[in-house]
Amino acid sequence: MRFRRPTKLRIYGILRLFVLLVLSVLLAGFINSKNYTSYFNKMMFRLHTDRRLTLEDTDMPERIAGLLLRNDTARLQQILNGYSQIIALVVTDCISLDKLCPEQRILHSTNPALIWNKSIKVADLNRYPFVPLRQPLSPATKAMQERIRQINPLHPVGGKIIGRVYAVRTFPASFAEDYKLWLRHPFEDNGPWRSYLATMVGCLASGFSVWLIMELFLKIRFMERQRARERELELMSRADTALTQLEEKETQLRAREQAASWQMESYIGRIRNLERQLRDKEEYREIAAGIIIELEEEKERQSELFRQEMGRTNLERQSLLDELKNYRLKSESERETATMALEKAIAPQFANVFEKMVHEAVTGSSKGRKGDWLALHHFDVALGEAGSQFVDCLVISRECLMVIEAKYYGGTLEAEGDVANTRWFSRNHGAKKSEIKSSWGDNPYHQVREYATTLFSLIRERSPWKLHAYGIIVFPAGADITAIGDKLGKYYRITTLDRLVATLDHIEAEARRENIHTRRPTPEQVEELIRGRNMGKLLRLKGTV
Repeated sequence: MRFRRPTKLRIYGILRLFVLLVLSVLLAGFINSKNYTSYFNKMMFRLHTDRRLTLEDTDMPERIAGLLLRNDTARLQQILNGYSQIIALVVTDCISLDKLCPEQRILHSTNPALIWNKSIKVADLNRYPFVPLRQPLSPATKAMQERIRQINPLHPVGGKIIGRVYAVRTFPASFAEDYKLWLRHPFEDNGPWRSYLATMVGCLASGFSVWLIMELFLKIRFMERQRARERELELMSRADTALTQLEEKETQLRAREQAASWQMESYIGRIRNLERQLRDKEEYREIAAGIIIELEEEKERQSELFRQEMGRTNLERQSLLDELKNYRLKSESERETATMALEKAIAPQFANVFEKMVHEAVTGSSKGRKGDWLALHHFDVALGEAGSQFVDCLVISRECLMVIEAKYYGGTLEAEGDVANTRWFSRNHGAKKSEIKSSWGDNPYHQVREYATTLFSLIRERSPWKLHAYGIIVFPAGADITAIGDKLGKYYRITTLDRLVATLDHIEAEARRENIHTRRPTPEQVEELIRGRNMGKLLRLKGTV
């Protein structure tokens, strides 16, 4: 399924990109300010340590004037180019001391190729400082002027003015000025501008990469939440459907019970009318009384069956409601486990809730969680063409196999006569007793004995190991089994759900004492055996044991 992000989320993504790019530009500006300071500090240090280009040459105007008079163009140009990274020097023919000299012409200047983006014009020279160039004097003339200057401080000193030299600054006054110039020409190579461009590109690329990673993560989270939401809605719908079905089933059971009760009442009323009509005939009266008793017992049995079915339905309904409530209370990190539990509650794997409770009691025990016990549900132990014999629960351990038959009958349990060979009944709170049904034989003991015997025959036929099959009949917690006891022979037990795990432990301990000197398989190997897998290997193993 393809998920599309809402327009609102896309707008938020664009805003996040804009913010990250703005932050990247600001970060690049901060780093470039450091680059600017570092670059010009290094440049000034290099110029001040170069003895050929220091400003300690106080006689520079005189040297320029001498070279100008001698027309030594090469040496003069070398001096003018020497300071190009800091100032550009311009020599003009102005012989006036006035600041403004509109008629002057540029005679020589620093090579324009060494000055980036600056064209020196005559009209712009008025903004820059200058030094007049004077004709050099002889030592005697210079000494005489000095003596006259001591007498008259206003007397001019120096020779004839032959021109002037202007100093034009060639580096930016501040980082802001340099940065603005770079932004106008971002791909030019001038001083630190190349590092400006590299820093800006790196910061923008980093910001865009962070945005891509962030958007990918947010998209994945959005898709996960969308799927979880759709799954939650589906589960809620299925849970509501299951609850509706259980409520309808409960209503149908009540209607069936009421219809059966009305039908029985009708039969009993008709027979009582017949009894009144035949009251003078003792034989018919006795027959009618017997029929009435049988019908009343049948009515009570059907009512008990309806009550049991109603109880199982209520247990299923309550179990589903509990799982649904638990699912809604779970946090998002615990939803996966709660989802699996809710799916099991919606589509149960067991014939009734009590069988499920028995299976969970085994698998939830310490040995069940560690894998020492392996529980199989609804396993067919029949051999050959004997028909199907599905056990409610089969527990496999290293020492033995234990067949569990679950019977959801509460109250006081009793036998008609001998416990092993007569029918069993349950009585709830003084009500009439109801027979405990079994799918094989007269009572649950006959059923579990048949299953255990068949399973033992299968083990003895296939197995290289000595394993016994035990049978256990389990009733709900609170059932009173005092009258029928908790043990039938060596290999069969009767217990309640709250004592089931202890009974399994006791049986396993007995089997361990008998098998103390024999080779023991793992529960998984026993499962392979009874399911008929890897039989060739097991038969070879049987021949060597």
